[in-house]
Amino acid sequence: MHGKLKYKLAVPTVVIIALLMVLNVAWSYTSQREQAQAAMREQASMLTRQLNAMWDFMAINQNRINYDSQGNYDFKGLHCSIVGLSVSGHFSQGTDYKIRYVSDSPRNSAHATDKFEGQVMERFREDPGLAEYDEMATFDDQNALRYVTPLRIDDSCLSCHGSPAGEMDVTGHAKEGMAIGDLYGVISVVVPSAIYDESIAQNVAREALLFFVLMVACVVSVYFFVNRFVTAPLERLKNAVRVTDAGRFAVDVKDVRGDGEVHDLAEYFETMSSELNALYDDLESQVEVRAGQLVVANEELLRQREQLEAMNERLSEESRYKSDFLAMMSHELRTPLTSVIAFTEILQQQEDDAQGQRARILGEVRQNAAILLSRINNILDVARLEAGKSEFAPMLVDVADIVNSVEAALEPLAQAKEVQLTVEVGRDVPLIMADADKARRVVENLAGNAVKFTPAGGHIAISATFDSAAQVVRIAVADDGIGIDPADAPFIFDKFTQGDASASRRYNGSGLGLSLARDLMELHGGTVEMESTLGKGSVFTATFPVQGKAGKCEEGE
Repeated sequence: MHGKLKYKLAVPTVVIIALLMVLNVAWSYTSQREQAQAAMREQASMLTRQLNAMWDFMAINQNRINYDSQGNYDFKGLHCSIVGLSVSGHFSQGTDYKIRYVSDSPRNSAHATDKFEGQVMERFREDPGLAEYDEMATFDDQNALRYVTPLRIDDSCLSCHGSPAGEMDVTGHAKEGMAIGDLYGVISVVVPSAIYDESIAQNVAREALLFFVLMVACVVSVYFFVNRFVTAPLERLKNAVRVTDAGRFAVDVKDVRGDGEVHDLAEYFETMSSELNALYDDLESQVEVRAGQLVVANEELLRQREQLEAMNERLSEESRYKSDFLAMMSHELRTPLTSVIAFTEILQQQEDDAQGQRARILGEVRQNAAILLSRINNILDVARLEAGKSEFAPMLVDVADIVNSVEAALEPLAQAKEVQLTVEVGRDVPLIMADADKARRVVENLAGNAVKFTPAGGHIAISATFDSAAQVVRIAVADDGIGIDPADAPFIFDKFTQGDASASRRYNGSGLGLSLARDLMELHGGTVEMESTLGKGSVFTATFPVQGKAGKCEEGE
């Protein structure tokens, strides 16, 4: 951290200063070039104005020069163009300046335009209002400012360049037939930029050197001050944190040198270290107290665990007694009930008047005895399941036999309640591996509930279908009875539980039928599911796997 922080501060500083230096050098070079070009343009403009003034003077005084005192014409050869060329040649002699009077149709080929001057003359022709043009260009392999102004025909020029065209003028040349305002040529001034370029290079070099010195000074300053007031104090704080991390909270950071936030950070850290040291000492004392309390609590938990184990053993023994008692009592009650049902059937067969009071009473006796026997069987099966003594004997079973036996058992009850009972078994339903008696008990309990909770005039449908994809057989019992309240649906398969709808309270029952059906389906490796709408009926579906589940119901299963 000591080195990285300094680098993180120094490197951006160097980069920023370097970028500023490059930008400043570029701006300074550009501005100085513009200033130099402006100065050269001013010099060239001044030269052309002086030459034009001399040209105008000569044009104005031509008659005075070429006529003697008696009024006789005597051409002296001091024509304005000749004087302009001579003066410009003498003026630029011994210097790098070039002053040229040129035209793209000169009388003398020595005064013809070059490529640059010819292009400028075209500009002047296209724009008569353009009074000057300059551009930085190369002339004789040197950088220079090329400044050009137009030479247009005025009154003083008509005597040599006016009409009629072809007539010889005083200089012995044919007139061009030009009119006032026509462009005849240009004054081309070449101002070398070498001295300016050298001055610009020196200025830029001085500024670059100044910025470099400034950059070095800034880097050194940043390194020194950051090292003294930031990184060194932070390094000291880092070492203090390492000591604290090792578990020694009594740390002194008063000798940390730093100002502002670093000094505040050192004070905060020292305060935190003191508080942590005090808290650590207090925690050690509390840990000792808590350790003693935990020992006592652990001993109490061991004692309570022993009590719970003894209580659990007694509860298990009492549960076994209860299951054994229920199994024994159920078994003892089944025999006399079976006899009652058998003797009732015999009396019914011997009764001559099938519509008489005696026949009705015998029917009630047989029906209630069958209901009581079914409940006793449920209690017995539940007790056997809880005791782990229920034998599970799977074999190949025909689902049609199971459904038909249930139909035969419940048909009298359905007729007595005036409820229609229909049965349908799909032709593709295969044989399944199941305990025939327990499978019948499942369907019988589901159908018995349907009969019990379906009012007169209702309909109950028992159907068996085969799902080839899942390899399961589904036996569904559907009714249009009272239905089940959604609030009671989660508890409908619990033991000793019935629907809480007010209409169901007039129906008797132990509440074991659905619970027993669920437990018996678990033995088969299947499920029993319910769909119901309050006031419209219910559908209970028992799903049997085709291959079934082999084995014996052992205790704890």
